[in-house]
Amino acid sequence: MKRWAGIPLTERTVLFSKQFPDKIISAVAIWRLYRKHGVKLKLVRLNKTTPPPRLHNFEVQRLKVLELLAQAKRENRRMVYLDEVLFTKRTFLTRSYTGRNVHTQVDQNEVMQPYKAVIATVSAEEGMEFF
Repeated sequence: MKRWAGIPLTERTVLFSKQFPDKIISAVAIWRLYRKHGVKLKLVRLNKTTPPPRLHNFEVQRLKVLELLAQAKRENRRMVYLDEVLFTKRTFLTRSYTGRNVHTQVDQNEVMQPYKAVIATVSAEEGMEFF
């Protein structure tokens, strides 16, 4: 079930016939089998996992940035605030057939597609500076 997460019933019939070449099954038969065993179409939960080495690097970089920010304030440097917006499209189905009290979880890294990003900067002195 987990390997076929996000795959429509019609495509599951093709996967079934590839796995069992001497058998044929229809989408309706799969649906009836799922209904009989309490398998329903539910939302897929998207997990975002971060490897432990990356978490450690994040903490080291965070402390370094705080130190550099404090140093910039001491030197009376001009502060510029930056923000970004990411545009992406959903590249996977958000619903999948799963059993009772079971939710399909998909690692975000497995379904990633390129993003389009916009970055804007604002300062107290000049307002919007770059877009």
